[in-house]
Amino acid sequence: SVQMLITSLDYSSFTGRIAIGRLQRGVLKSGANVSLVKRDGKITKSKVKELHVFEGLGRKKVEEVFAGDICAVVGLEGFEIGDTIADFETPEALKTIAIDEPTMSMLFTINDSPFFGKDGKFVTSRHIKERLTKELEKNLALRVEETDSADKFMVFGRGVLHLSVLIETMRREGYELQIGQPQVIIREIDGVECEPVEEMTIDLPEEISGKAVELVTMRKGDL
Repeated sequence: SVQMLITSLDYSSFTGRIAIGRLQRGVLKSGANVSLVKRDGKITKSKVKELHVFEGLGRKKVEEVFAGDICAVVGLEGFEIGDTIADFETPEALKTIAIDEPTMSMLFTINDSPFFGKDGKFVTSRHIKERLTKELEKNLALRVEETDSADKFMVFGRGVLHLSVLIETMRREGYELQIGQPQVIIREIDGVECEPVEEMTIDLPEEISGKAVELVTMRKGDL
């Protein structure tokens, strides 16, 4: 029977959301009826419209994929990361995966400075909202919340770099907006306020280990 864990997703303006993952078991065919096992155990029925495998930097449409193949599945609705594409008659779920929670937030708002409209063609709050909503279709770790102002949106991401890539992409696409200072997300765990931390391993020659210690210490890290 078929088993495939959805580990990533993409979006196409022509076909909608696309599920990506490695086929763990069985043979998946284009046009096949399948079951979609949600993270909470709920099962919905769906149909595969198209199958694509990755070839170089692009994709190639195929009629079937086999166990071990990484593929993109078009046609499924209502899926999320961690759901399982399974056999239509006897669905079996795979162990789900956890998605890292956002660690930083930034405020996105319209440009209300005297230079309004100078740098971009998409300048209204409606433009910004539509673009952020579109980004949510394929950006797994991104969260967007509306504020009490129609012109402001709180955007949550995995760090400054994650959010900076989104901002630069929007700028190049012609969007004009103002950005607030990045804010670290503080969570309360068992009554204690906690901030996000990351673990890292450094492999380097002993003679330059001092410089590594210095760089980590500058960022208030512990070695």
